[in-house]
Amino acid sequence: MLAKYDGSNPSLPIYLAIDGDVYDVSSNRRTYGPGGSYHLMAGIDAARSFGTGCFRDHRTHDLRGLDEDEAKSVQHWKTFFKQKSDKYPFVGKVIHPPIDPKSPIPKHCKTQEGENANVQSDPHVRAGSGAGSHHGHEKQGPSNKRSDL
Repeated sequence: MLAKYDGSNPSLPIYLAIDGDVYDVSSNRRTYGPGGSYHLMAGIDAARSFGTGCFRDHRTHDLRGLDEDEAKSVQHWKTFFKQKSDKYPFVGKVIHPPIDPKSPIPKHCKTQEGENANVQSDPHVRAGSGAGSHHGHEKQGPSNKRSDL
């Protein structure tokens, strides 16, 4: 089970999954482990949050209902981790149970002002994040990539 690789046990590696692809992010334990700014992404496939920037409410692999920019952001981060295989090695695939198509699509977490509602309440996310951002960093889209994660 992916959840046991969330960094809470120092003798186990830390795994992060995005759209089924699982990466070992143990080389950056300070960031992905407990107390780290990206710990919410460890031990789970939170692909949706990579697109929406809703790091607390969208910790799911359910990508239904994403808009074009959000879908591009998910793809950007999939490519990012794939290209960082020297730092974050690919370790396998997580097999999710099928999503019931009758289940509700996760509600978007943006307020009427267009701000991410989780930014204000989540201490791990700085203001200014949103679709295309990575765990609270400044907005990063497919043409504006970070290489220091």
